[in-house]
Order: sequence, then C-alpha cells, then structure tokens
Amino acid sequence: MKNNVFVSIALSTAICFSSGCAKKNGDPNHKPYQIYYYNFIDRPWYESWEDKGSEINVKMDIHSEFTDDAYLIVYTNGKEFRQHYIYRTFNLATSEVTEDSIVCHSYLESFRDSLKIEGFHIRAYTVYDNDSAYVNGYNTTCSRYVEIPFETPVDYPVYFKQIRVKKGKNRENFKIVFPRELVSIPGIVRIYVGIGRFNDEIKSRFEENFPGDYELTERDIAYQNLYFETFPDSSKTSFVFTNYNLLSGISFFPEDPQKFTGKRYYFTHWITLNFYVDAPNLQKIVYIYK
Repeated sequence: MKNNVFVSIALSTAICFSSGCAKKNGDPNHKPYQIYYYNFIDRPWYESWEDKGSEINVKMDIHSEFTDDAYLIVYTNGKEFRQHYIYRTFNLATSEVTEDSIVCHSYLESFRDSLKIEGFHIRAYTVYDNDSAYVNGYNTTCSRYVEIPFETPVDYPVYFKQIRVKKGKNRENFKIVFPRELVSIPGIVRIYVGIGRFNDEIKSRFEENFPGDYELTERDIAYQNLYFETFPDSSKTSFVFTNYNLLSGISFFPEDPQKFTGKRYYFTHWITLNFYVDAPNLQKIVYIYK
C-alpha cells in the first residue's frame, strides 16, 4: 500500500477528477435530473449553517422521476483552515495605512472516521496527495490551493446509505455527529451530500461499462491505477464512489449524442459550516511602523 505518492483529486471542480473526463462527442447538458433536491428542508444549500453544537440534522425533500433503489452519499474534506496574515504599513508621520501583502497558511485536516452518520457506512475512500488540492470558493486574495496532510490512505472516507424512493416527492433525514462542538473547530467545514439511482442497471454500468460514455485522461488512468494498487480488493463501483464528479459523469445516460442530451441519475449539493457570526477568526493583522 502506497502512502507517499497519490494523485490529487479536487472535490470542488466541475468535471470528472481534477483534470476532467472528456466526453467523446462533447459536453452533455446538465439536465434533466431524474432525481434531485433543490434545498435542505428549512435551510438553503448555499447559506452557511449556524449550528454550534456537535451535531447537525440534515432533512431533505427529494424529487424522483422513478420508483427504484437509490442511495445517499456524504463526502467531507474535513476542516479547511484559511489562516492568513495581512501585513500593513503604518506611516507615523501621515497616519496613512497601506496594505503590503497577504500571506496564507492554508491546509485541510481530515476528520478521518470520527464522524458518526446515522444509517450510513463507509463505502470507499477518496485519495489525495500530500502536496496541494484545489479548494472552491477561496478568498481571491489567497492562494486557491491548500496543503493536505495525511497519515494513511483512509483519511477521507465516503459515507453511503442505500434507500428506496418512489416517483414524486420523498423525504430523508439523517444526523451527522462531529467529534466535538462545531463552534470549537477552528476551520471551515464542508459536507457534500449526493443522491443517485442504484439499481442493477447502474451497478452493471459501474462494473462492466466503466467509464461509461467517457474517455479517461492519462491523469485519470494514473489515479485509477494507483487507487487499485492502494486498495487492491476494491470494486470498480467503490472506485466510482471515491469522487462525486466521476459519479456524476458515469450516471449520465445520453439520448441524442448529436445534441448531447440525456438523463442524469446523480445530483449533489454541499453544506457549509462555521461561516456563522463569531466563528473562530484565523486572520491576523501585522502592522509595520515607519
């Protein structure tokens, strides 16, 4: 099992893997989704959740175009530290303040398997390298890359739960319990919640027709090879679940290759925590007087 060399996978990019899956005939439409949720109940997905305790309750109104087996999947990249120093010069003669530079010290720290999610089990592990990874929504004045320290290849588990949906409206609730109160965690936390179809046709597509209608790039193939070298007993289905962008790509079924239209059987949104008022401030201002 290798624990020094891994290929960086960006959870926040909008394509399969950090370098992307190339569609043979072009990029498909993003609609129509056959299963989706627009918001979490009582909480828009795009706003920060202000929970300060050690647990959050996730409540979902799900719309499905079919009656069949499906799944919920939860990813977390852990605590995203955005600590940075702002260096300013104060002119004693004019009282003028100028901002000279901003130095970022940013990295991710995994929760490993310390999260307890009701009804879920660990399905796979997302593999990162120990150099850097792209983080979406980053402060434009800071680097958009962060260091990812890790000790073992199982630092970033993927949580999975099989469910049953009927055509129309459905509701699913679950609780995520953190190892300590969120208000005491000095970093931003993002949780990605996905939902998709999981019948025999989908399973066959993952195992027998991988990578579906996509062509893997050289970097994608290198990641795949290293993943199976690291986890030789894993199935292709487990591998697909390691990255939600790959999962989205392989869950697309084209209907008209010329127009790139078809049906999507996977959908995801994210939860952002620790953006509430009085969250731990990781910004430090350093003044230089002259």
